[in-house]
Amino acid sequence: PTLTDKEKRAALAVPESTPLWAAFMAVIDEHIADAQAIVRAPQTAQQPPLLAHTAGGLDALAGLKEDLAARRADAIASPQGL
Repeated sequence: PTLTDKEKRAALAVPESTPLWAAFMAVIDEHIADAQAIVRAPQTAQQPPLLAHTAGGLDALAGLKEDLAARRADAIASPQGL
């Protein structure tokens, strides 16, 4: 479903969303750990395209996690913005 910005902020600020939030962030952490393992693997070093692709994915996941955390913190800190 498509959510408005107001609906997104409201969902991020709801205390009941904390378990879902924690689970979602844990899944992102698992994907980051998997990507880090691939980047560190000796076979990856021998395949520059794979290294570049995986490193790019790792950067994207880390950026996603940071952005989501910032949006949630902002939504919780500024409930009047809802």
